[in-house]
Parts: sequence; structure tokens; C-alpha cells
Amino acid sequence: MLEQIGQPLGKTGQHPRGRLTPTDEGGIRMAVGSRDGVVVLDFGTPVAWVGLPPCEARQIAALLVKHADAIDGGDPAIFETAARARDVR
Repeated sequence: MLEQIGQPLGKTGQHPRGRLTPTDEGGIRMAVGSRDGVVVLDFGTPVAWVGLPPCEARQIAALLVKHADAIDGGDPAIFETAARARDVR
């Protein structure tokens, strides 16, 4: 089941943070979920790249982990990997 905000997926036609690059096509509504044992990001349209402020990136990361955990019960090693990545910075 994909989680979305109740509005159609795809382009919003808005640039909430201005254009990041000349190829910036603006905001996009997406859904995160799982289907047949696979975590799915559905953008509703072809997407070349995505730019996110840190808070939104963390929210999407949390949703990805939530759906992955629902599929396989979770993998504690992911937290060790994240901790090592923080230590490298």
C-alpha cells in the first residue's frame, strides 16, 4: 500500500525554494509504500532528480525504513552503518 497525502501524485507546478538548477521542474508529490515485498517510491511521472531540504530527506528516509522493516522485520545493521557514516564526517 502506498502512502500519499490525498492529492494526485506528480508535478505541482511550484518551486517552493526557487529553481535549484536550470533543469528544476518544481515540486513533486510522491508516495512511499511497498508492493510484493519491495519498497516503492511512486512519483506519478518520470523524474530525473530530486532535491530535498534535510528535514524532508529525513522524513522520506524514515518512511523508507518503516516500509522496509514491515517487509523483513528490520535489519539492526542499518543503524551500525549509519553510526559509522556519522563518525566518518
